[in-house]
Amino acid sequence: MKGSQPGFRRQRMLLIILGGVSFIGLLSIPVQIRLQKETALINRQIAEKRNASLSASSILSSRIYAVTEAIKSQPHNPSFHAAYASLLQTEGDLAGAEQEWRNAV
Repeated sequence: MKGSQPGFRRQRMLLIILGGVSFIGLLSIPVQIRLQKETALINRQIAEKRNASLSASSILSSRIYAVTEAIKSQPHNPSFHAAYASLLQTEGDLAGAEQEWRNAV
């Protein structure tokens, strides 16, 4: 009998620990669900911002294309060069914008 006592105590202790871990796991389910919902919301917001950014970028690209085509058709028109300079400045190409401002003047 004395040989079985340590094994019984160990099993009992392991069952108590298992029960405690299971109980904590059950308590954490609402938190896990809330975190999943928040993660899904954040992912949707990121996708919306990415789409808006791509949309703005494509609009800028199409405007740049239109102005460069206008400059090709009328290279001495200062308003086209000014518009192109403004677009380049918006895009961050300050050297190109400066050159186009000089062409406009």
